[in-house]
Amino acid sequence: MSKQSESVANESARDQDFITAKADLERRLDRWSTYHDHKETMAHAAILVSLGLVAGVVATPAWDSWAPSVDLSQRLIATVGVVLAWFLLHLYIRWQLRNRRIAAMSARAYRRVLRTWETSRPTPADLQPNDKPLGCSSVKRTIDKWIFPLDGTIREEDLDEGFVGLRRVIVKEFEAASTGASNAERLVSIGSLLLGVVLILNSVFGART
Repeated sequence: MSKQSESVANESARDQDFITAKADLERRLDRWSTYHDHKETMAHAAILVSLGLVAGVVATPAWDSWAPSVDLSQRLIATVGVVLAWFLLHLYIRWQLRNRRIAAMSARAYRRVLRTWETSRPTPADLQPNDKPLGCSSVKRTIDKWIFPLDGTIREEDLDEGFVGLRRVIVKEFEAASTGASNAERLVSIGSLLLGVVLILNSVFGART
């Protein structure tokens, strides 16, 4: 094969790889956008339930009457019950909002890559598969998952397909991604934690029936 023919073949292979990569990004963008909207809807529903729980306890004088009268204090049993219910709701909200953030970061990365490819072709290195998993400390990630959002806490297992094997340019954009979803998530998480504080204070120091 002549050098000219080999060059044409290599160029054709790069074009096909580019077309395949672009189509894959478009499919991923559509899927993550739908997933993002679903997580947002579920988180908002959980927030309303949490608000209803706290409002019901605060507004109802005999809120602890459902607890059985045993050797332990009825108020103590009721307090443990409602606080546990709030905490489970908080964990659910954190799970939904964290997945929403991952979806927002993924969609942003795909959009930026596709926008760049509209005016310039990716380099061969950009299209190479990533071979380095993302990671962070376990303590930081635990706080981010269940208590309050922190930056730089997305790890390999947070994506079903993982980061290993994705195009390098996508992983690079994902690591640099910063979206408004993070600020909204912080506000909602603070609100949820404050609801828990109100619930505990009312349960312990509120008027007794």
